[in-house]
Amino acid sequence: MFGDDSTEREQSGRGLQGGVAVSTALGDPADAWWAPIETISNSENGFERIYQGSGLLLSWPLRLAPGERWERIIRHTVTTTRDRTADEGAVHGT
Repeated sequence: MFGDDSTEREQSGRGLQGGVAVSTALGDPADAWWAPIETISNSENGFERIYQGSGLLLSWPLRLAPGERWERIIRHTVTTTRDRTADEGAVHGT
């Protein structure tokens, strides 16, 4: 899934997989564009699309006078909904 939201203050894990969610909070609204990052591989079953991650582009209209500065704070919060090491049979502490 890909898309855009105008004047977003918060973006939440659209298109994320594997028990991981990412939330992005902004101090000021921004245009937000997101899209999956995918690769195509050729297997015994033919071509397969493999999800690799997501890309997020934030955009603000901006006009600066000479010498003027512009700063924004963008906060990303990552949370997990499951223990992937347990899913993969890994031993903790080794």
